[in-house]
Amino acid sequence: MPAGFILLTLECVNDAQKLAHEIQSPLTSLEVQLRTLIEESPASTAIENCLHEVEALKSLVTRFLELDMPVAPHDPWPLSAVLARIERRFRPIAETRRIRLEIDPTEAEARGDPLATERILANLVDNAIKFSQEGGLVRVLVQHEDSHLHIKVSDEGRGIPSEARERIFEPFFRLDREAPGAGLGLAISKRLAEAQNGTLQLDGTGKVGVCFLLTLKSP
Repeated sequence: MPAGFILLTLECVNDAQKLAHEIQSPLTSLEVQLRTLIEESPASTAIENCLHEVEALKSLVTRFLELDMPVAPHDPWPLSAVLARIERRFRPIAETRRIRLEIDPTEAEARGDPLATERILANLVDNAIKFSQEGGLVRVLVQHEDSHLHIKVSDEGRGIPSEARERIFEPFFRLDREAPGAGLGLAISKRLAEAQNGTLQLDGTGKVGVCFLLTLKSP
């Protein structure tokens, strides 16, 4: 990928973050006023539609701001606690879609920021469930090697075409233009991984399903 394109993309992201900070407050104010209108009078379709659009804009702003989310170092912490929260959050969603969710137990400890790690894994598991077919398997596997933890999140979905693999972590890039989202989740996840001195990458060929590999430092 040309260096100029990367620099231009980063500049656009930085400009978007500045803009996000500026519009966050008025969006919140508008949301409060719309909710007040709905509570004080019979909700009209127009007001409800406006509130829905404001909520969508706030979600997009939040995603922009996450690109600049601070990552704080912590003492070693149990990865099992993060995985337990991921399972509680996503198992009902997986069951609703008749997708098997398997999260392997682990006693490993990690270094870095547990909140940032949880956001990465939540995004990966969410994507895996979203792009899986009914009856498919989404699995989170943890492997401990020397001073590193390797966390694999895999699914049995349609995979990623070879021509898209180099772009999958670009901000705003989306494989499915019809799917909801702004194409920021993987870009944010990669940044959060690198901010912890870790890595996030695609693992395997991608011909059948997708496997992401998150590598973190361990004690």
